[in-house]
Amino acid sequence: MAAWVAGAGNPNLRGDSVTAALLAEASARSAACLVDINVTLGGLDKEVSLHAAHNVAAAHAAVQQATAG
Repeated sequence: MAAWVAGAGNPNLRGDSVTAALLAEASARSAACLVDINVTLGGLDKEVSLHAAHNVAAAHAAVQQATAG
């Protein structure tokens, strides 16, 4: 949503939407790190880490899209 607002929404909200995308990416990266720790220490299925990494990639793509304009 942040990437869409940055590109097609109200231009006055572009800075807010780019900031939202950056914060979402940072949150996804932080969560993925914690997931990796829990997978390693807790013996969880490694698929959980892959899912977290996929979410990080999606958040990163949103940042790239939001900042491209």
